Amino acid sequence: MSMKLGDTLREGERSGVSPIALAAVRALDLTGCRRNEILCLKQSELDVAGRCLRLEETKSGKQTRPAGKAALEFVNSLEFGSEEWVFPSVSGE
Repeated sequence: MSMKLGDTLREGERSGVSPIALAAVRALDLTGCRRNEILCLKQSELDVAGRCLRLEETKSGKQTRPAGKAALEFVNSLEFGSEEWVFPSVSGE
């Protein structure tokens, strides 16, 4: 029997997994973006009014990705203390 993603994320919260890592996994699930597209997502790439992500660098160059309301509201609500990055590195790299 496998755990559902939501159950796994809640267990991660209880276990002390990085809130940034957990939020990134949620964003991956909500957007369907590639891992590095989410991990390297800049605040400037969020276009809530346009309901999309305007990605400056992807595997195949600049792209505009439509994003649902729930995904954009979630990502836009995150506050990890970085003016540039949505998911800032905790290692300082």
